[in-house]
Amino acid sequence: MIDCTGILRACGKPKAAELQAKLALMKQLGARGFPTVVFLGPDGSIIQRTSGAAPAESWLQAMRPIAKRFSEDARAARGLAKLDDEQRDRWIEERIAALGDDDWARRERATSELSALRRSGEPALAGLRKALERELEAVRDSDDAEVRARLRVLDEELRVGAVVVTVEGEQARADGVAILLGPTLESDEGEGDAGTFKVFGSTALRAFVRDRDDRIIEATRGDDGWWRVRGARLDLPFEIWIVPGGE
Repeated sequence: MIDCTGILRACGKPKAAELQAKLALMKQLGARGFPTVVFLGPDGSIIQRTSGAAPAESWLQAMRPIAKRFSEDARAARGLAKLDDEQRDRWIEERIAALGDDDWARRERATSELSALRRSGEPALAGLRKALERELEAVRDSDDAEVRARLRVLDEELRVGAVVVTVEGEQARADGVAILLGPTLESDEGEGDAGTFKVFGSTALRAFVRDRDDRIIEATRGDDGWWRVRGARLDLPFEIWIVPGGE
């Protein structure tokens, strides 16, 4: 970790503020040296990170498989968006079941497909993503150790590229994003009380809460700008993940 306190003091306020913003961006992108090249997906997620100088041909070789992957992901997303409710549920059930399959290749393929869907910012897939989160929550206590391990992989891949804010009080801040906790809303519909919070300094349209029980639950944003999350234990401390992508 580089101590930039002296540099910031010497720069003065205008330059120091600019430098602070650049340092925050470096931290968010995981830059550890110069130059650092970061490949971002359409939803802002980090796909690949490379440090050090390299010839142009090396960059082209690195970009080709990434471009191919996202071209294939775009075609897959268009196909998923056309599924009806029954087909959607079957698609999710088949891939969650495959997380514990005896065939390693099937486990890998299912993990990759679920991760791509979960991180996707495609608005047309919002309903499918929400259905996926419900099903993932239902199998978190699976007796199958392989399924639990795969869920941890999915969670970690979701966390990568997100701004992670650790909430230890009514207000919290990390990497230029500020969180303000709101009141708990009681529910008379049997859905459980909802914790609320506001996000400042980010235009991202998705947010997840990682509570004290290590559950990851997606929040929904109301027209009033407050995010609501049901079923999570918002006992301090807990994490809020600000994830790029559409709701």
